[in-house]
Amino acid sequence: MKNNFKFLETWLNNFERQKDSIAEKVGDTALNYFIDQFNKQQWRDKTVVKWTSLKESTLKYKERKGYGNTPLVNTGDLKEALKNSKVASSWNRGIIFKINIDYASYHNDGGEIDGRPPQRQFIGNSYELNKKIKKVIKHELKRIFK
Repeated sequence: MKNNFKFLETWLNNFERQKDSIAEKVGDTALNYFIDQFNKQQWRDKTVVKWTSLKESTLKYKERKGYGNTPLVNTGDLKEALKNSKVASSWNRGIIFKINIDYASYHNDGGEIDGRPPQRQFIGNSYELNKKIKKVIKHELKRIFK
């Protein structure tokens, strides 16, 4: 009987040593998903929502400034901030993302109220992302408890 508990103790010790690594992999999975959605100019939850096209006046402005016609990309600051947004990944604290660009939430949350632009979501909760996260966790648990 003592051997059965030793096996369980070994599993739990393995998990304890690996749990922050699992959180790090989940955080990386989420970050890669956010970057992918930004690059594809869409948000995928249960369905895909393509970003709203830019208004003609915005396209003309961007052309005059030499910014191209891609939504949310003028200087590249927002995309760069997104790439560097993961600030913490631990089992106890969770996974924390922070974008240090004032206008990021205006674009991500949108809402054409008070002059806000339409929503062009690139970060948040997603059914598809949750499926990817579950896959990572299952893989890691199988590896630990083999």
